[in-house]
Amino acid sequence: MTPPLSPSIEDVDIYKKNLLDGSTLLLGSTKELLGICDQALDIDPVYPNEKIIIGDWLDNKDFYTNIIGDGILNFSDSLCHELLDMAEKNCNNFIVRAFNYKMPIMRIAQYFPTEESFKSAPQVIYQNKEYSFFKWTFGQIRP
Repeated sequence: MTPPLSPSIEDVDIYKKNLLDGSTLLLGSTKELLGICDQALDIDPVYPNEKIIIGDWLDNKDFYTNIIGDGILNFSDSLCHELLDMAEKNCNNFIVRAFNYKMPIMRIAQYFPTEESFKSAPQVIYQNKEYSFFKWTFGQIRP
């Protein structure tokens, strides 16, 4: 994939600048983001990597300081809100890049949330025509 679908170096820097010190879980297996996470969770990764754990995002019960994802909120309204609920229970810091509209090369993206779409308001840390970066800081104290 090419930008804007695949994160650019500048996009990866946005993630890096907003991570809290501690562990980071990537939901999915976005190749460009594997270098900034400790582990990745993906039900069907397209390539092997020692950081990738096979599993469903919603089944995550482990606590991470940061949970990040790229395009993970664009599948459906219900999955978007279920992921936010999972993250609220299992991290201090949730950072995602979401696309603002369906681009011709997108196959399965069907939902395009805005800041107003969420029950708990995110901080918008970057936005352009194609995508937005959303960040939630839950502030839980966990080991």
